Amino acid sequence: MGYRLPLATSVAIFLLLIAGSLVVGLKAGLACPDWPLCNGKVIPPLEGKVLVEYVHRLLSFLVSLMMLWNGIVAWRKRKSSPVPARLTFFSLFLLFAVAGLGAINVILKLPPGFTAIDVGVANLLFGTYVWITTLCYYKKKDLGEVKGKRALIKAGLAATLVVYFQLVLGAFVEHSRAGLIAIQEQYRLLNFLVPSPAVAKTWMNTHLIVTYGVVAMCLWVIFLGKSKNVFKKQRRLLALLLGFQMMVGFLTIYSQLAVYSTVLHMALASLMFGVCIWITVQAWVETHSKKSLY
Repeated sequence: MGYRLPLATSVAIFLLLIAGSLVVGLKAGLACPDWPLCNGKVIPPLEGKVLVEYVHRLLSFLVSLMMLWNGIVAWRKRKSSPVPARLTFFSLFLLFAVAGLGAINVILKLPPGFTAIDVGVANLLFGTYVWITTLCYYKKKDLGEVKGKRALIKAGLAATLVVYFQLVLGAFVEHSRAGLIAIQEQYRLLNFLVPSPAVAKTWMNTHLIVTYGVVAMCLWVIFLGKSKNVFKKQRRLLALLLGFQMMVGFLTIYSQLAVYSTVLHMALASLMFGVCIWITVQAWVETHSKKSLY
């Protein structure tokens, strides 16, 4: 399998994640109350919240088509690239899971906060395609010096798991309105999952505490890579994203969860998740035989 189609799909999924965050932040989910049409039209007046929700739908359709094409390619290359092919088939399962969860939320009208599960699965989908892209890209590359890279596997995996947990936790704080209740004292937003201001503050404080874990794990990867003199490009990118994320985190609290800051906060978290997967998978690829990986 080539790496260009999975890479393009990764980018498309990332854009879809941003669009989804905008839909939640702007409360644009019901701007198109019908489906597959939007307000009874194939192309509605593209303005305001309708534009945001319509772009989100178009991106969802595009990602679905790209993933189906990936599935066709994976089926054709299943013998020469069995591991990337299996991951591609798994991604189709995740796609149906995201669609099913979305339908359940709409039909059952679940309380705020349950949509964080959608975000978690969608980011797993993004991470899976980063994994596929990394495998396919390095399949045709000379692996070079292996020494020092094996140590990055455990560090990278630990960072990946902590960043993912924080990402889902942050999505829950936003979607359940716990952040708005804790910071803006909007008690009218109390709900089944966040029944009191004390619970809202607990979720918010937990999110802040886990931030220390994210910083610690990312710094572990960065300094371990520096000490082994490996993955210079990746660790610099991770350090840059970590620095920006910390600044945006302060901005998010200072702006009292303004939409632009929460969307940027989520986008940076997803990028950090992707970079951690990139480092982990590349370290694994470069310390194992290609035969066992593909």
